Amino acid sequence: MVKFFLFCVVAFASIGLSAQEHEDWSLDDNETSTPLFFGGINVGAFFTNNNTAVIYTGANNITPYGIDYILGFPQYKTTFDAYFKYPYSVAELPQNPAYKTALNIGLHAGINVGKMVAIFIDINSAQLKYEQVFTMEINDPNNTSPGGVFEQIPIIGEEKKIQLKFRNSIEFI
Repeated sequence: MVKFFLFCVVAFASIGLSAQEHEDWSLDDNETSTPLFFGGINVGAFFTNNNTAVIYTGANNITPYGIDYILGFPQYKTTFDAYFKYPYSVAELPQNPAYKTALNIGLHAGINVGKMVAIFIDINSAQLKYEQVFTMEINDPNNTSPGGVFEQIPIIGEEKKIQLKFRNSIEFI
């Protein structure tokens, strides 16, 4: 509900802010215009599709290069064995994989191709972040409580998304 409300506020605010009034965009024969123009800066929120965030869980049924693959990789296995000291295994993977809402920044520019034709470009960039934890069970023989010792390990991921849109505009007089 909050996301929908924010979307409505941003949508209506951007309609009012980006509206431009003009009487006649055509130039007289004596007037000259620069072919390039700058339309504005876009700032907003990027609400992600969390269906792809499941890759960061490290589950073997999602990707072959998950947490078990990394724990068993020969170059890293000795480091993990030294860190945990006792037999260890993955006890729990992240339960609700989701990206954080990201800041979306971009710009709008264009070029006048002719008197009545222009090409616009929108470039937007967002840096998505993922932060979750998975739980390791360590079978410490010195532990007097039932079960193993549990330790949470962070999973931190970042993705950079760039959106590029081209449009053209033809004005009929």
